Amino acid sequence: MNAKAWRLAASVALISGALGAPAASAAMAVQVLSSMPQLVTGGDALVKVSGTVIGPVITVEGKDVTSAFKADGSGNYVGLVTGLKDGSNALVAKAGVDQANVTLVNHAINDTLFAGPQQTPYVCENESFELAPAKDGSCAAATTVKYYYLTKANDWKPFDASGARPGDIATTTTSDGKMVPMIVRQERGVINRAAYIISILHDPAAGPAPTPLDRGGSGWNGKLIYGFGPGVGAGYHMGRNVGIGNAARAYMDDTDIGLGYATASSSLNVSATSRATCCRPRPCRRSRSTSSRPTVRRCIRRGRAAPAAACSSS
Repeated sequence: MNAKAWRLAASVALISGALGAPAASAAMAVQVLSSMPQLVTGGDALVKVSGTVIGPVITVEGKDVTSAFKADGSGNYVGLVTGLKDGSNALVAKAGVDQANVTLVNHAINDTLFAGPQQTPYVCENESFELAPAKDGSCAAATTVKYYYLTKANDWKPFDASGARPGDIATTTTSDGKMVPMIVRQERGVINRAAYIISILHDPAAGPAPTPLDRGGSGWNGKLIYGFGPGVGAGYHMGRNVGIGNAARAYMDDTDIGLGYATASSSLNVSATSRATCCRPRPCRRSRSTSSRPTVRRCIRRGRAAPAAACSSS
């Protein structure tokens, strides 16, 4: 066989071997689902490990957190990592000889991430959302979870899952075609010095609340609607409304909730918070103005804020 024939035979053998070899598995990888890795807040992060056919062993700063991860049915492992310290946290996933890692950089939930110094002065208005009063300038407050139900008379009322079940609960048909009672789990808290509200269809009698891998007993359709107001300029206060609903309706959007969407919004995403239009007249020395707006401008220039009781989000 001449040299040309040898080269042809070798090429055929190489190609045949490549076609007959088993496909290599995708490279093992770690992905943060809840934010960018360098912008984690509040001490927790939702993480996905992919590219492994065997269950990985996962550690954070050397502590085993494998039990937090579950298979998602698509060949990945997803888990909520909690208890992160402020600053860098090394997460390592190992499966056999394969390894992947990521550094989770955690920040305080009410501190600046990337947009520069926070506004000052700044008025916290936690009580407007039935949250505990602020103890310092972070406006921090314990997260609350309450349940509400829509009556057949179209009113939202508190729902006590451990009490007698009301007989006037309205029902709804979601976008998935499920008929469920209009019972809503609502979470309220403070992030970035703004009050937030998250609402989702969930009847406790139907099963547990949803998780990243299981919708549990909820009527959630797997989708989220986030409400924004039409302006988000400097307001120097938390605000008393959010971008969805109003206090009289428990901040619910009946149509969106009824279709199964989760809804979320924040008080700093509302036009009523976009300008400092609320201030008691003459809170600053030598102010002769009886107009709110000029007085607020003087207060801000002098580094002062009007008392919270004097402000209103119109």
